[in-house]
Amino acid sequence: MNDHTMLTNDVSSSSDRPFNLPFTDKDTALICEPDGLTRDTIVATLTQMGYQITVSTSPGESIRGMKYHTYNLLMLNEDFVAPGSVDNEILAYLGLLPMSIRRRMFVALICSRHMTNDRLAAFYKSVNLIINSEKMDDLDGILRSCIEENSLRYHVFREVSIKIGRI
Repeated sequence: MNDHTMLTNDVSSSSDRPFNLPFTDKDTALICEPDGLTRDTIVATLTQMGYQITVSTSPGESIRGMKYHTYNLLMLNEDFVAPGSVDNEILAYLGLLPMSIRRRMFVALICSRHMTNDRLAAFYKSVNLIINSEKMDDLDGILRSCIEENSLRYHVFREVSIKIGRI
């Protein structure tokens, strides 16, 4: 069997099929938040910002979805872990992604231990932004400014990467 056929068979396997993947021209967001009230706040904010949203119910489901689609925005609570697990599997998965894919994603980590926009903690966790869970009321302003800053920072890098064929 050739590689193309194997890939086609793997993707079409119903046991490993990702959840409803977005096929749209809009920016996409994956929400990994266990708390219902916080999740509702995130959904409302991102809907207002124009994102097509996918809400995940488990780390495994999130990782399976990210294997098939590169989300523009990932909103991840540090406590979004599998039962019995201590480490955040999604952060570990993101660390294994090639940088050409990871740079296309904006990852915001929601936690209670760090201050919002703590750049050192964000660097340590390999995310773009830390959002303190107490600051969810200011989510729209925080996200807009940080995503815009990130876009400006990587604009030239992305343009050059496209021209040389790396993206």
